Amino acid sequence: MAISPAPVQTPLAVGGPGKFVEAVAVGVFLYVGFEWVTPLAEEVTDQKLIARGLFLTVGVLFVTYALFNAGLTRTMAPAIQAAPGDAAYAPLIDAAVAKGALPPDVDRAALTYDQAKQAFGTSVTPHVLMYHRLFGTAGIAVIVLMSLLASVTSFNAGTITASRFLYALARDGSMPKIFSRISIRYATPYMALIALSAMCLAISVTVFVSEHFVPESYEVFIYLGAFVECMIYTVMACSVMALRRRRPDDERPYRVPGGDVIPLIVATFFGLLMIAIVVQRPIVGVVVVCAGVLTAYYGWKVVPAMRARARAARRQRGRRRPGRRPATT
Repeated sequence: MAISPAPVQTPLAVGGPGKFVEAVAVGVFLYVGFEWVTPLAEEVTDQKLIARGLFLTVGVLFVTYALFNAGLTRTMAPAIQAAPGDAAYAPLIDAAVAKGALPPDVDRAALTYDQAKQAFGTSVTPHVLMYHRLFGTAGIAVIVLMSLLASVTSFNAGTITASRFLYALARDGSMPKIFSRISIRYATPYMALIALSAMCLAISVTVFVSEHFVPESYEVFIYLGAFVECMIYTVMACSVMALRRRRPDDERPYRVPGGDVIPLIVATFFGLLMIAIVVQRPIVGVVVVCAGVLTAYYGWKVVPAMRARARAARRQRGRRRPGRRPATT
């Protein structure tokens, strides 16, 4: 199957400030995971490998996404132009019209290249359409298998990373102690892994079910993920600047050049992006506020109580030291 040589036109014309925010937010979500190597720093002998891995991962993701998206656009836009009435493409044009990306009276028989791109942009499985276009039925089987493998590795990395966070919080008394249990055989926080796996399953089922009642409801989770990542990056940048002042003599395997310039840019950019996401998607703000209230209550009321019980238990264990048994006659 020949790929159209048509140039990629106006790559930055995303449809206004709102669409730009959505594009950046989705971009942030797509790069989620490159930083998941950092919680494993305690298990690495050469700390500099962490910094190298971060830079390498970002580069690999950038090249992969750039090539794949270029292939998607240059393959599928001409295909939609050539066969707008195809059973696989007509619903995409309908969706673009419903979203306002295309005018209601659009001439389907004379779609422009940009209009075909807008239609293709409504697909939730663009990779499947491209592989079917290029390789036929066999291509669908190949891309489905690749998608499953990619999802498994992504979930695996995310679960491993988050389980370490949960274990550390439980060990410090900020989460129930049960999550600090470690497998003697594998030295892994198995209770944290079980809890997170159950949570992932519940979220997956929720997304699957809600899609049947509210189309494209999955986008809420994407923007929530992007908001959380922006918040993490903002806090991280502020933490870098704070730690440089509070603990200037600590060993640092990697130093960001330029002093506070780069952390300040990062904190400002992602802080503004957080606000823009909430403005663009108010439901994200509602969920964040509710989660923030619950988290504040948990940190204000529950955590101090758990830590007090833990201190009392440690004192009680200290009093139960075995004494000498009385002599028997």
